[in-house]
Amino acid sequence: MIRISFAATENGTRTNQPWWSGLLLVCVATVALWSIPNRLFAQQPPSTDDRRIVKLGGKLQGFANGVLLVERDDGQTVQVALPTDPRYVVFQATALPSGLPGGCVVRLTAELDEKGRVLGVPQEMVVFTPTPPTNFDPNNQESVAAAQQNSIGIYQKGPAQPTIKGKGAGRGPKSIGSFLVVGRVSRATKRELVLDAAGALVSVPITNETTVPVSLVGSLELAKQGDMVQFSGFCLPADDKQVWAEAVTITASRTLGETPEKPARAQRGAKRGSSADHKNGGQPPSDATTDNPPSEATGKP
Repeated sequence: MIRISFAATENGTRTNQPWWSGLLLVCVATVALWSIPNRLFAQQPPSTDDRRIVKLGGKLQGFANGVLLVERDDGQTVQVALPTDPRYVVFQATALPSGLPGGCVVRLTAELDEKGRVLGVPQEMVVFTPTPPTNFDPNNQESVAAAQQNSIGIYQKGPAQPTIKGKGAGRGPKSIGSFLVVGRVSRATKRELVLDAAGALVSVPITNETTVPVSLVGSLELAKQGDMVQFSGFCLPADDKQVWAEAVTITASRTLGETPEKPARAQRGAKRGSSADHKNGGQPPSDATTDNPPSEATGKP
């Protein structure tokens, strides 16, 4: 995963570096990732006249030097060269917050208290890859909002909700307003997800039912063997086992962070026999006859 390290603005407060400097870092790191030479392909992409358009899918078998190994539905293995533009490589999944690796970027909208704790259920929570804005205009409200969606920091969206009067009013933490939070995962447990938003820590409560969608661009770190792959591109007319992809989408075949179920343990009686057999020295009970069929569990007569 591409880790982002840059300062951002918080409620309009200026930091040491402009927010776009970090986004520039993302671009440089992403380009470096895709500059790895493609050594598995012995020939250059075919010309327009010699190519055949393909749109296929399969299961991911491996990844090396900018090339995916994909097993098609017919069992054949295809080498798929990744697009030259990393924006067209997408990894999608659903994750448990406790399984998110440190450093990945999370965006959400929520009510916060004065200690930076999320009150209630956060909205629109997603793990994503920040995308540099194009044609940024600081005087355009929509342009500023789009930049905030992709910049680490805390941005106020609205005032605090009015306090509900009645029994129990005034108890517990109070909201200081509605905020857009964009931060890196600092700590993740089964009960809490802590985000570092430009130096301010935001605590997100987690339940057993909490899941978060994952949509990463230009990153294959979380992809594993067996994940589903959809790709479109072109190949030579006589060889459809080497594909130059123009777009690739990988969808995880499991929930990230979920503990695989352990295989059921064999019954003790299947190895050592029943307790009745042990009490009789490994022999059948006294009322058993030689006509009885072998025991299903022990195989003994």
